Amino acid sequence: VQAFVLKKAGTNPAVCRKVFFSDDTPGGEDLSRYMENFKKDSVVGLDLSSALKQFPGKTSVGLDGRADWLERAPPLFVLGAENDVVVDLPALEETATFYGVEAVVVPGPHEVMLGDWEPAAVRLGTWLDSL
Repeated sequence: VQAFVLKKAGTNPAVCRKVFFSDDTPGGEDLSRYMENFKKDSVVGLDLSSALKQFPGKTSVGLDGRADWLERAPPLFVLGAENDVVVDLPALEETATFYGVEAVVVPGPHEVMLGDWEPAAVRLGTWLDSL
């Protein structure tokens, strides 16, 4: 919560690393560069009002917890990281249920693409090849 509400991800290396990365994420210039990006992102803020209409909720979920518009949806893929503190495993599972798919869980923190990204890329590539 501190990373978002208090915008500490852009100013506190320890908070930034804990929330978005793993302990083996490079520090120094790399972490500073990511933090600068977080600072820029936090200036704008998040407007989730339109997105919230699509997230799991009473107005768009059937009795089985799935979205009521899935028959019109393109193929869907839900991937998350086992050590993600932004989107935890229960939220990942709820999202996958909502979209009517199985969640794919890979090792790592929230920012899987900035660390050991290969497991996520392989799983996504395998899914794309299956289409």
